[in-house]
Amino acid sequence: MTSEYEVEGSAPVFVGGRPTGTSEKRIKSILLVDDDPLMLKLLRTSLDKAGWAVFASESVGNARRILHAHPEITVVVSDIHMPSETGFDLVNWLNETCRDDRHTEAILITGDSNDEALIAALRCRVFDFLQKPCDLRNLITAADRAYRTAYARRDRFRRLSMLGSALDQVRQEQLHFQTQLREAEARFEDTRARLTYVGQTMAGVVSHELRTPLIPIIGLAEVLETSHDLSPDEIREFAGEIRRAGESLASIVDNALSFIDIDRQVRTQPHESIDLAELIQELIADLAPQAGEKAVTITLACAPKQKVRGPHFLLRGAVRAVMDNAVKASPHAGAVAVSVRLGDRAVVDIGDNGPGLSKHVRKNFGAPFMNGDNSDTRTWPGIGLGIASALRVIEACGGTLAVLTSEPGSGTVIRITLPAIGNE
Repeated sequence: MTSEYEVEGSAPVFVGGRPTGTSEKRIKSILLVDDDPLMLKLLRTSLDKAGWAVFASESVGNARRILHAHPEITVVVSDIHMPSETGFDLVNWLNETCRDDRHTEAILITGDSNDEALIAALRCRVFDFLQKPCDLRNLITAADRAYRTAYARRDRFRRLSMLGSALDQVRQEQLHFQTQLREAEARFEDTRARLTYVGQTMAGVVSHELRTPLIPIIGLAEVLETSHDLSPDEIREFAGEIRRAGESLASIVDNALSFIDIDRQVRTQPHESIDLAELIQELIADLAPQAGEKAVTITLACAPKQKVRGPHFLLRGAVRAVMDNAVKASPHAGAVAVSVRLGDRAVVDIGDNGPGLSKHVRKNFGAPFMNGDNSDTRTWPGIGLGIASALRVIEACGGTLAVLTSEPGSGTVIRITLPAIGNE
């Protein structure tokens, strides 16, 4: 049986238990279930005046449909004895389906209360049990308490769900970072195996450069593995440090492998005509940010159309390595001078006004893994393959690379010679 009725006020109007109009949104929503239309109207009027948004149904089946459609309902007030299904059936259904984020508290009312009904209500875990005719003030008070309890349960579930999702994300990211750590350690072991053929000088330089990025990788990975209360921002910060350290390791590996493979690259890469003036101007632009940090000026004295032949990418890298070292060696506000002369051979002089090279470095200039400062406090990073690689590339192209002059306090001039070609 359905009924149609309207109640004055700002609450929604219901026809057969469904709203036909809406008003301002209310925080507290309640569902009334009773097969007596007059009782429904009485209860609805009182709860509406108390500030509730009221839904109504004359059957348990329709009440289920309303609860499905309106998860905001937090309190159900139901009569026990109704045709077809009882209030106990509705409460049992609520206990099975409306839990956690849809938790709903139930209040049962009955006109013939007895011990059996009370025991059944306790077994159903109803929030409250009232007898008709019930004091409307007591009903509103019970509904308010049920609303607070239901929302507290819903809020607690939402917080636990958010925490669980965050913990799952942290665990996934920890597994990802541990995988990254294992891959970085595998790259390190592979690099160390590839470089076992070199002597003590190489081992000292390389081990220092490899240890430097491994320290944050291992340390931060241990924190990620053992800590369970890291915030997402901390995890992203640690991941960034691990990634940068891993990239440093990868760069070391790439440089070492590239050095080993230089001869094959010179043979297989196409040789082309290279304008030295254009090449050096490009390199000056590339090094501008690095030079700017030290206020170092780079000048070029070179007539146009001075050309050599070779693998463009490799020769460019070789000349860049020498110019890069000159910028690093220069003091603050220093100067790097590049000049090119052309005869039967192109002569490129690259000079700085830095502290000069030690006798040991001059004697072993171009040796693999030779660094101007092999101490643990040196400020130049790298494994000493830049000049060694440049030397091998230039020699493979028929040229030379050597220290022209280097005196303490007067700087260093490095000379590159390459076979020249005429205008093409």
